[in-house]
Amino acid sequence: MAAVQATDLTGPSALHVTALPVPVVHDKVLVAVRAVGVNFPDLLMTQGKYQLRASPPFVPGVEVSGVVVSAPAGGAVSQGDEVVAFRPELGGYAEFVAAAPEMVTVKPPELD
Repeated sequence: MAAVQATDLTGPSALHVTALPVPVVHDKVLVAVRAVGVNFPDLLMTQGKYQLRASPPFVPGVEVSGVVVSAPAGGAVSQGDEVVAFRPELGGYAEFVAAAPEMVTVKPPELD
């Protein structure tokens, strides 16, 4: 899958598109990402100046929206649901993310 990865801590210029494996999911929700929040903390993370410090290389992005590819049985979301998800462990700037079920909810219908 394609992902945007920070290769060092020099800011946005260190972001590069790279190929990474699709996340392996066990007890998580696999989401095909359609939109990602781009925010000030992401900028600071690429400079190593945010309270959450990731070591390069890393894929920024904590907020995503997309479609569920797979989910644990009996959960609040299922395959095909349009969802929003929070990824405190980063990784949102990618085609797919695996998120803990409690961090995923059905997208409100009023959001396009």
